[in-house]
Amino acid sequence: MEYHVAQLEALGRFLDKKKQDILEATALDMGKPPFEVELSKMSICRSELNHTLNNLGTWMKDEHVEKNWAMRLDLAFITRTRMGLCSSSPWNYPINLLLVTLIGTMPWSLPCQGDRTSSSNCVVMKLSKISRNVERLVAEMLPSATLPTLSQDCFAMVTASVEEPTRLLESKFDYIFFTGTSHRDVPVPSLSSRQGDRRSPSVGRIVMAAAAKRLTPVTLELGGKNPCYVSDTCDVQNVARRVAWGRFFNAGQTCVAPDYVLCSAEMREKLLPALHEVIAEFYRPDPQESPDFTHIMGYKQFQRVQALLRSGDVAIKGQTDTEARLGSPTVLVDVQQDEPVMQEDIFRPILPVFTVASVDDTIAFINARERLLAICVFSSYKKVRSWAGSSIPLSLGHILLRGSGSREEADKGCPVGAKHPPALTPQVVNRVLERTSSGCFCSNDTITHMTLTSLPIGGIGRSVPRKRVLQNPPAPSASKARGLPAAGEPCPEPFWLCHHPPPRPQQLPAAPGLSSQRWS
Repeated sequence: MEYHVAQLEALGRFLDKKKQDILEATALDMGKPPFEVELSKMSICRSELNHTLNNLGTWMKDEHVEKNWAMRLDLAFITRTRMGLCSSSPWNYPINLLLVTLIGTMPWSLPCQGDRTSSSNCVVMKLSKISRNVERLVAEMLPSATLPTLSQDCFAMVTASVEEPTRLLESKFDYIFFTGTSHRDVPVPSLSSRQGDRRSPSVGRIVMAAAAKRLTPVTLELGGKNPCYVSDTCDVQNVARRVAWGRFFNAGQTCVAPDYVLCSAEMREKLLPALHEVIAEFYRPDPQESPDFTHIMGYKQFQRVQALLRSGDVAIKGQTDTEARLGSPTVLVDVQQDEPVMQEDIFRPILPVFTVASVDDTIAFINARERLLAICVFSSYKKVRSWAGSSIPLSLGHILLRGSGSREEADKGCPVGAKHPPALTPQVVNRVLERTSSGCFCSNDTITHMTLTSLPIGGIGRSVPRKRVLQNPPAPSASKARGLPAAGEPCPEPFWLCHHPPPRPQQLPAAPGLSSQRWS
């Protein structure tokens, strides 16, 4: 255990010592502003490190189990088996998803013996060639002599073209992690034509097929089209701020971001002006001049923006700059179901808005499609309350229930001695939660649920997230996912003050302070 603690602490020092280099590399790759890097990469990695260091001793202990009468004198326990792992890091959050996986898998792996490219390594990490500056930074600096306590026997890195990772999968591993997207590499003008309907094979399927030859277990996270339902009773300005932040953070290149909005026609008429106002507030009237808006990663990825913008009608028009790979936030309406923007993951700063007649129509709309990575629902308080610590028997990964009203409303009726004020869970939220399936569920907010290390991880189909899979393995059947009711407030609320753009001077020290550290 001492060996693994030393490696984890060395990763923490890497984040601290190379912070400026990380900021510069991400700026070169995708023009990512420093505050977004701190919020989406550095703070999350620190939280994962702290969570792992605080729980490592417990995780590595044998778990003694109940015995029957005939075996009352025997020892019966579950022990952890260490494994050799292969992990592929995506380009949209290369530092975050690379290091979080390394942090989560390191306690269960053994130092390599002999050939460094063999499967006896702790973790073999495939870096994304698209985020080339971050790839170069990690490949050169993570194994460098500046971190003497970080043993290169703990990991190996592969920087290669597509062909070499394919050969890498021919090696024997105990477990494989792969994160990618399901959209095509080349934009198509129309899905209705025969030529446009030709799809390249899903890389996730290639990984699964290669792993099946050796019966190697695999965790895939391939994204999906995440719906966001907005009921008529919501505070429109509050919803607009949270939806815009979740959708356009990292230029929409986030797998759990809301992919489209479902709402009534009446709500759409109020929501569109509010979104227009919030986008201007966050990223200036012309987002191309904003230092707080991330660029699209790569020219091939930028070409997809042009193809997707041919769908529907533009309600809020965003400018594009091909040379700078900058696509401004764009909102679409009157989109048809067979148009490109609804046939693949968007993964860009584009938000379609659909109208539905009722919450039942919303549920039917969601369930008619593939199992989802994330669902967001906005609805004001009704009569149903959900208390901290209550368990909901669902085959979901994790649930964050955030109230949409004031803290004073949430405090009413709080039982004497309760540790947390209740979040009032709207009936609409409960109905969607109970009648849909997804990898994670968030009410009255977007994407923030991914920052909480204490939530368990599960998933449905291709939506299984890979965060701490080995500490909290997804159950083969319906599992209990613990909900975290959180009392929300109308914007601006304290948490929102420290994470939405544009960053204020007082926000900058707040982001690192979201997580303490156990290394020096």
